[in-house]
Amino acid sequence: MKLFLESTSSRYSRILFFRNKNCWKCNLDTDDLTFCKNCNIIQKPEENLCPFRRLEIKKSFNIPENELKTNLRQLQSKVHPDKFGSKSEEEKIFSDKHSALLNDAFKTIQDPILRAEYLLADSATKEDDMTTNNELLMEMMRLNEEISEIEDDKMLHNKKDLIEKERNSIIDELEKAFEKNNVNEAKILVLRLKFITSARNHILKRLNLD
Repeated sequence: MKLFLESTSSRYSRILFFRNKNCWKCNLDTDDLTFCKNCNIIQKPEENLCPFRRLEIKKSFNIPENELKTNLRQLQSKVHPDKFGSKSEEEKIFSDKHSALLNDAFKTIQDPILRAEYLLADSATKEDDMTTNNELLMEMMRLNEEISEIEDDKMLHNKKDLIEKERNSIIDELEKAFEKNNVNEAKILVLRLKFITSARNHILKRLNLD
């Protein structure tokens, strides 16, 4: 990989990457995405890498959170910028970027909406059902109006608990839809999940818990 440095204030923008399969340091062939298998030097990260692959976890909607956190912790321990304080400028840049991309991948997979949207991104689906979308929109508007009219904090907490229960139920349904490879059903459930999450956030804001 050839490196060209630019004189700007941004660490990431100071370097232009032209990646090939050879290590940028020893120029030997390496198939490891993080460290050269020959000289053990950190490599330039693949920015468009699948988040599941980046975190070395199966590509699925059903992801055990403890496994996700364990993988992030182990991978971060290898590339964390604190370990590269005395290294070259290139290694510091690569370390920072690896660490940031791992965090981004974690956020995508941890969030059920972002995780589902990523899994659905390359799936062929039927055209949006406008009737279903409009019904969900009307339902969401009614729910938000109902929340806005609640003045008692205890009632708001009770409503929050009900919405959390419904949200968890939708996530369970979404998991089943992915298991059955029912893409269109999953798409509708993601929309419902967005609406119910928005309602939950509305309540959290009312209760100053956001």
